[in-house]
Amino acid sequence: MAMQGRELPLCDNHAHTNPVIGMGPRELARRFKREGGRFIVIVALLTWSLGLTPGGDLDSVRRMYDITVESARIINEEGVKSVAVVGLHPAEGYELLRRGWSREEVLDFMRRGIDLAAEYVREGKAVGIGEVGRPHWEVPGDVTNLFNELLEYAFGVAKDVNAIVHLHLERNGIDTALSIINMVKRVGNRPYSVIMHHAEPVTIDMASNNGIMPSIPMGRRGRV
Repeated sequence: MAMQGRELPLCDNHAHTNPVIGMGPRELARRFKREGGRFIVIVALLTWSLGLTPGGDLDSVRRMYDITVESARIINEEGVKSVAVVGLHPAEGYELLRRGWSREEVLDFMRRGIDLAAEYVREGKAVGIGEVGRPHWEVPGDVTNLFNELLEYAFGVAKDVNAIVHLHLERNGIDTALSIINMVKRVGNRPYSVIMHHAEPVTIDMASNNGIMPSIPMGRRGRV
């Protein structure tokens, strides 16, 4: 891809790769590089996407984080700059609720997963925490409140270790954007360190003008 006679570097700020059942990081890097890709952020998957067990102790979570970090390392080997973002997707917590865990048990487990992600940032293995947030599917209000509590906790931890945060959220337009803007202001994260993935077009200016980085996914055929 070129712009005014110069190559336009392609960057992907939120990507997943699955070395267990997918093409894996090396092939992903080679294909991305062929298309002009220069930089890619690898974000943690779900535990069960990698054949790991949700819940229990943190062994599965640590293994998932290690796979994410290793994937970024392999991509760097292929000549594409890559960094890792590790954390627990809201679906992890929701699955534990579905299995009968109490609210407090889920909060404790998810907080420990966030704390572990912060360790990876401190050690230089990862640059951020994510993707964390709220379910994008319809859930009862008390479940939303639980994930809001976890989200605010993640923002605080990220602020302490100077990490970026990749969000997974519902798509409720301005209401979604305002809720994140207000929470980030309350916690005090540095400007543009919070990435609102799957941002809707109506929210882009509002987010950007308030120090939140909007991220818009592009489809397989280049459609936003």
